[in-house]
Amino acid sequence: MTEKSSSEHEQLKARIEKIKSWVPFTMGELLKMKLPKSLFLVESLIPEQGLAVISGHPGNCKSWVLLHIAQCVATGKPVFGKFETKKGNVLVFDEETGVYETSKRIKMTKPTPGIPVHIFLDKGIKVDDPAHLEKIIEIIKEKDIKLVIFDPFVSIHNKLENSSDEIQRVVEALRKLTVEGVTILFAHHNRKEQNSGTRRASSQNMRGSSALWAGVNSHLDIVKTDENNNETMLTINQHKLRNYKAIKPFKIKMVEENKLVYFDYLGEIFGVASLREKTKTYVMQKLTENQELDASALFNEKVAGKSLFNEIFVLLEESVLIKSRKGPHGKKFYSKIEPPKTDS
Repeated sequence: MTEKSSSEHEQLKARIEKIKSWVPFTMGELLKMKLPKSLFLVESLIPEQGLAVISGHPGNCKSWVLLHIAQCVATGKPVFGKFETKKGNVLVFDEETGVYETSKRIKMTKPTPGIPVHIFLDKGIKVDDPAHLEKIIEIIKEKDIKLVIFDPFVSIHNKLENSSDEIQRVVEALRKLTVEGVTILFAHHNRKEQNSGTRRASSQNMRGSSALWAGVNSHLDIVKTDENNNETMLTINQHKLRNYKAIKPFKIKMVEENKLVYFDYLGEIFGVASLREKTKTYVMQKLTENQELDASALFNEKVAGKSLFNEIFVLLEESVLIKSRKGPHGKKFYSKIEPPKTDS
């Protein structure tokens, strides 16, 4: 570790201790705080010290992608050969793949000898168990971990998946790990495809309560688009990236050749704006034309479904582009936030 990175690490530890000790920051301290050039562990994909989820249907290579990301962060290599990483030690809890399949996959990726990826297999870890959580924190400190990966999410807690309150407690437990200075990445399953052809809001792609989607900083959705001989084509959509603009969907290729597996980045997917972007544009346009509108007046079934509109309202409020108020009978009204005027 260089002298500069060591200094930044000590400053980070001091900030974390301040948070844990219930001592508030002063505005002056925040003004003086030196921010790193990049707040991402994996450029554009996974924010540092945040919660990130990779979701998809079974068989869509989520575990392979997690293994690839773990190795890239541990060695400081770009993910998919494209997205830069901050090098750091990695801790993996794999509750699904098993020891023999995991061993086989690692051999197929031909990792660097001595790579600092520490793996627990079928440990039965539950992050909503205080004793287990404390043990994870102990390992994080002992091994100087920067990234913790859980695969899959459903196996690391004892809560009801469809209960908003219970899943919120699991999210809060994971947040306690980020306070230790680590980034959390986990895999989750998507819901079964709808037969009606109606497109779900991205917050409803993932199985279980939407509290999980609301709690993460980044959501990457993997879709297998083609499989031919030794090549698997995957599309990755970033449905959410809190505090930053989500990147465009992109394609990658997973290649199995001579008993080795590697990934290639194939570029962004250009074309018609996504349904999400269209809905955001529609809402902002309507609120530009009108001082205030209620949610039902903004909803337009020709544009998108109600669930997607509700998701867009949340995202625009988080981005401080619109604001809401409650009217009679619990009706919600929205208005656009105008930028402050500056003296010319």
